[in-house]
Amino acid sequence: MTYAQRFSDRLKKPGKSVQGVADAMKVSRQAVYSITRGDSKSASAANNAAAAAYFECNPNWLATGEGSEDLSDSTKPDLQDAITIKLAQYGLLLRQIKEPARSKFIEVHTDELVRFLVTNNHRAEHHFPEGDKQ
Repeated sequence: MTYAQRFSDRLKKPGKSVQGVADAMKVSRQAVYSITRGDSKSASAANNAAAAAYFECNPNWLATGEGSEDLSDSTKPDLQDAITIKLAQYGLLLRQIKEPARSKFIEVHTDELVRFLVTNNHRAEHHFPEGDKQ
């Protein structure tokens, strides 16, 4: 099964839409249609993670076809993966923005990124007793 087939199959699930996954991936509907037609063989890691979160499926399965399709406690991305994805998204955005807009972006979004990291660190401390963090 190809990436386009896996993506399209998840898109057919109840409550899922082209606009919904486009919004989750922060791409146009045309980009989603390109994926479903097989014009795009895969999505970037950040877009695949966003699509998998929207589809509520295993991001590794969506990207490669390997592993279980559905999320279970053992296949949910861990906090480190979530933080890595968020940082990758910011890195991709920063590479696309030229100065002086880049400095403004950093100024505006630093608080959001810090809140995300602090929240996830708090979740990690809550879920993993000291010494048991992964």
